[in-house]
Amino acid sequence: MLLNRRLDGLRNLYPGYFALVMATGIVARACDLLHVTLLANALFAVNVVAFPVLVAATVARAVLYPAAFWSDLIDPKRVFAFFTIVAAADVLGIQCVVHGQPAVAWTLWSLALVVWVLLSYLSFFVLTLRNEQGGADVVRGGWLVAIVGAESLVLLLLKFPAGALGNAQYLIAVMFWGVGAVMYAIYVTIFSFRLYYARVTSEDLSPLFWVIMGAAAISVNAGVALVLDAPATPFAVAMRSFVSGSTSVFWGWATWWIPFLVILGVWKYVVKRDRLIYDPAMWNVVFPLGMYTVATYHFHRMVDVAQLEIIPKVMIWAAVIAWTAGAAGLLASFVSSLAQTSAE
Repeated sequence: MLLNRRLDGLRNLYPGYFALVMATGIVARACDLLHVTLLANALFAVNVVAFPVLVAATVARAVLYPAAFWSDLIDPKRVFAFFTIVAAADVLGIQCVVHGQPAVAWTLWSLALVVWVLLSYLSFFVLTLRNEQGGADVVRGGWLVAIVGAESLVLLLLKFPAGALGNAQYLIAVMFWGVGAVMYAIYVTIFSFRLYYARVTSEDLSPLFWVIMGAAAISVNAGVALVLDAPATPFAVAMRSFVSGSTSVFWGWATWWIPFLVILGVWKYVVKRDRLIYDPAMWNVVFPLGMYTVATYHFHRMVDVAQLEIIPKVMIWAAVIAWTAGAAGLLASFVSSLAQTSAE
């Protein structure tokens, strides 16, 4: 009975569970930057275990339950969840660089690149030929995880010395930042149409809505890296003004969304009285909070506005509290599953 329950859990594994690694890694990075070193190291240890476990579970699901795995890949509402693999690998890679493991980080970046390229074409193919509903009802906040994946490639790539890539490294980084920015403009336009011109119920307001803010925040982080870590080449100098201006717009947009998302949450759980229960998608709330903290920390350095310094010092604790709540929910869900198995 226990084996059957575990196999059922594997068959139904949420493809976006890598958001756990994304959230844990970015909160750890925020703790690193703000000198909460003990917590940062503990969260890194969690990720060192969580990422290979999730990779193994995903591979096992693809081998043992190919129909269920393929069904998620060709579902326009779920295929974008697989982009969490990309962002998780890159965020863990950044942690590995911080902890003196650049070779592991290169391996993770290479994995992330391959997965992002394959998924980017597959997801557009699915949207083009498998969107049987037609219209924008298929739109979910999780679409923007594709942008998070693209921008995470930028962040990890710029952590490495140019080496054999030379000036091409910066060009590749700019390319992925630009692709992410264009995709964001497209997806947010469609998403806004869905939000404002179609009926929205409390069930539609999933934790994935927070990715709207998170995708903008990681675009800020990547943009700042392109500005502050730019080589002294004519191309990089020419790009600096454009990237810094666009980055400022992304930061303002990400900031605007935070109160609105809180209001939507109050409407869902207080006004409509939806039950607040653990859902793997809830890690998509933690990641944007952590990413906004890190992005604002770096954005403050770029614009040199002293008043912004307080924001990451406050937001880090919102991210830590959210991560703790998610971890408690995951643990409670696991204990409840064991209890049910024992009762049977």
